[in-house]
Amino acid sequence: MKPINIIDEIPQVCIDIFIKRFATYPSISIIEPPYRPVDFIEKSIKKYLNLWVVKKVDSEGGVTYNDVLLEYDSTGILFYIRNSDLIFILSRNDKSDIVDFTIHNLKKTK
Repeated sequence: MKPINIIDEIPQVCIDIFIKRFATYPSISIIEPPYRPVDFIEKSIKKYLNLWVVKKVDSEGGVTYNDVLLEYDSTGILFYIRNSDLIFILSRNDKSDIVDFTIHNLKKTK
């Protein structure tokens, strides 16, 4: 993975939603999934709340772009999924053990 400026990659609205819900700025982890991020999450995680979606639909009605923000853990973990390539885990600082466990489980998903 090439180096990226993480803050430039996450829409401000996602950061604002996190701050509003948890009254703190998020810690951020990045996962580069083996296939399309939305499919990867849907296959790996069964329980989540959809908080925000951006879709681009082509002239034939097919979705060509789909970014989502999901609440994975109501106590402090959100996933920002950039359809094209990456999953960003936004979390409270005290959730690092859960984030590490989640990343470990996601890496096992095929």
